[in-house]
Amino acid sequence: MPPPPGDLAPRPVAVATRAADNLCFIRSTMERSVLFTALPGSAGVLLGVDGAAAAFLGARARSIEQWLAVWIGAACLGLAIGLWSVARRARQLSVPLTRGPARSFAFGLSVPLAAGALITGALWRYGAFGAMPATWMLLYGCALLSAGTFSLRQVRTMGAAFFGAGALTLAVPLSPLAAASNLLLAATFGGLHLLFAALVARDARREVRHG
Repeated sequence: MPPPPGDLAPRPVAVATRAADNLCFIRSTMERSVLFTALPGSAGVLLGVDGAAAAFLGARARSIEQWLAVWIGAACLGLAIGLWSVARRARQLSVPLTRGPARSFAFGLSVPLAAGALITGALWRYGAFGAMPATWMLLYGCALLSAGTFSLRQVRTMGAAFFGAGALTLAVPLSPLAAASNLLLAATFGGLHLLFAALVARDARREVRHG
């Protein structure tokens, strides 16, 4: 015998269950759509000052060892600034650090930077000091281009600028102690950070004015 018609009717879904599913979907969509703006804001200014100071001190180094120690210190400080910025932005947006755009941004940024640290060690071992500035610009540009997928357009533009500067510098390797090498590092790690931080601040003021 066929089952009674009542057995074939779809069972109603509890309202609370449906509401919870909708909330989970909305929350997940919002997390994926959040643009992570950690680097170009106040952190961009700090990173620019860090880069400019490193270039200033590096230009006064008396040996390759002193020059590299200055930039390793600047890189460690920059990493601390970046981590602080990501955590601060995630807290402001109420976005968890373990998933969503915060994790994607941090992962996209960290892998090329880790590669840069490893390659720097190899360049040191083989004495290829002249290739270090170009390598740093190229890999930092890759990091910004990767992380910029989850951030503002300016982050990707800054990444392209670093990558282009690194490609040009790689074509003519310079001694790290040469004035031209330190000027290039000051213009990129100092100047580009400050420039794009100013551009983001300008765009933010426009949004507030027209909002």
